[in-house]
Amino acid sequence: PNTRLMGTRGVIRDCMGKWLFGFANSARMGDLLKAKLTTVVEGLSLCWNVGLRHIICEMDCVEVIEACESSLDRIERRKDYTDII
Repeated sequence: PNTRLMGTRGVIRDCMGKWLFGFANSARMGDLLKAKLTTVVEGLSLCWNVGLRHIICEMDCVEVIEACESSLDRIERRKDYTDII
């Protein structure tokens, strides 16, 4: 994979679409898939830390969606990502 500086960012909204909070981090090394996976982990961790338990995560990266749905079956051979999921 093409490795470079990457960033993560996300928005957390309530069930009515109202903005609750956002997050952004940068200056890490990785590729696009690693950035997307890290974003999911950071967003879910932030939600959990503020007491949010019923969470719907929307993602536009098919590889991340497939990885989460298939319990790592499709990317298991890529060990550099399994520690994130």
